[in-house]
Amino acid sequence: MPRKFFDEIGTKDKKVKPEPNAGQQFEAKFFRVLTDVLDKKPDDAAKGLAELEGWISSNIPKEQQEGVNAAVLLAKFRIASAQEMGRSGPERRRRGRRSSGDEASALLMQFVRKSFPAYRAIINRPAHQPAE
Repeated sequence: MPRKFFDEIGTKDKKVKPEPNAGQQFEAKFFRVLTDVLDKKPDDAAKGLAELEGWISSNIPKEQQEGVNAAVLLAKFRIASAQEMGRSGPERRRRGRRSSGDEASALLMQFVRKSFPAYRAIINRPAHQPAE
């Protein structure tokens, strides 16, 4: 059900009234990507995120892209983490060292924290802790 709903909003399906604006379309496309991550389909999520990035450049004005770009980077982190978790144990843990996927995820989160200070509280909050 969520996929169909997100797809209808994200593609401006004629059945959806009133017609969704660019912000609503972004949210639908973004949460469609996260749905794939949660369903353990990181490759589908990566494909959807690449499509979303192209859509953003065509539909969201540059001056309004800061928050959108932060969300995209967080989605990249989630996808990289999901891809890493999908690898086999020996493949993930080579002699106790962090894998390249773990390293990439850590570097990506470091970049997000540094580039988007307004979102640090959200980024640093543990997943199990509710928003204030």
